[in-house]
Amino acid sequence: MRRAREKIKQDRDKHEEIKQKDRERYRKKKEEGLVMGIKDLSRRDQKAKRKEWRERAKRYRQKEKNNRLLNDMLQRNSPPPTPEQEIELPSTPPSTSRIASGKKLLGEIGRNGKKRKMT
Repeated sequence: MRRAREKIKQDRDKHEEIKQKDRERYRKKKEEGLVMGIKDLSRRDQKAKRKEWRERAKRYRQKEKNNRLLNDMLQRNSPPPTPEQEIELPSTPPSTSRIASGKKLLGEIGRNGKKRKMT
């Protein structure tokens, strides 16, 4: 979904078209009464809604502060980065066979690690 949105944002015409559809959808919901502005609420409901907004903003700011403090602590307590070294890659891909990797076959040794009786 993220890639699809990025792709749409790259194309200005599609982006404007989608924004227009969103505006139209919101206007329609507002006319039907599914979405109400703060001015359309009663005094009591306005007070409750604003309290909810304040609490949500407070939680958001606290979460951002905690993330910032955590990142600062990690920066201070992390060792400095090591210089990049060239890693020599093997010319042939590693074998995936059990024999080449040194693993024993289940026919010889069971799952419990004991030798099986071959009948």
